[in-house]
Amino acid sequence: GPAKVMLSSLAANNAGHADVYILHSEIDLPGQRLFIRECAPFSDRLTIHFVEVDDTLFSRLPTAFGLPHTAYYRFSAPALLPDSVDRALYLDCDIIINRSIHEFYNTDFEGNMFVACEDIGVSVLRKYEFLTIFGRLGMELRNAKYFNSGVLLMDMPLARQTINIDDIFGLYEKYPNYITFADQDILNFLYGERTKYADYRMYNMGAGYVLPEDEGRVMENSAIIHYYGARDGKPWLDKDRSGSGSAVTRLWWNYADFFEEYRSKPL
Repeated sequence: GPAKVMLSSLAANNAGHADVYILHSEIDLPGQRLFIRECAPFSDRLTIHFVEVDDTLFSRLPTAFGLPHTAYYRFSAPALLPDSVDRALYLDCDIIINRSIHEFYNTDFEGNMFVACEDIGVSVLRKYEFLTIFGRLGMELRNAKYFNSGVLLMDMPLARQTINIDDIFGLYEKYPNYITFADQDILNFLYGERTKYADYRMYNMGAGYVLPEDEGRVMENSAIIHYYGARDGKPWLDKDRSGSGSAVTRLWWNYADFFEEYRSKPL
């Protein structure tokens, strides 16, 4: 589904080779083999590894806006990925890689644990600030900013030393009724001061915030376009593509067609 489309866009726009680690709790071996077989046309660019997460670790944590508990799996990445991985880019599935992300992936952490981008609705437009844990507790945002957790570059040695599941549970137990944006609130609250910010217009452009007059600039310049927000607004749910008047929606479907074209080619 969307993960395969995202990976096809990654392979299409980035030279060199990438190891892809898929965090999951319920994809059986036949399902894993089928996924790898369908992505085989991109095997010169991508090597896919499946990493199983114990879902019971996060089952009692809150979710937001219909998102599953898999949103919390990014907390497990530092512990579960090989020790040889010194930096990792976490990506949500509802993303299209529209340009090379080589420069972003190699960003200097400058002592920070994360590199992320501002969440447009919360940090830039301040539209939802009253919903975040900060606003509900009457606190200021860390660094006066709030990041979207769907694109998260991690300094893995530092993350292995720092991220503690007990801290996550402790925050939830202290403020059970104040956490709105689930993992994103927790990440911002615990680690916001250890986060370096990159330009969201380049590396985490929210598709729902692209104005018609800005579509040309976004299509030309944005390396990562993220279809975050309401689940019923995801482009793959629009089977008849009636929303294709939007350039960013058409972009997603173009990569869906690209994936299907390559998947059907004989190896």
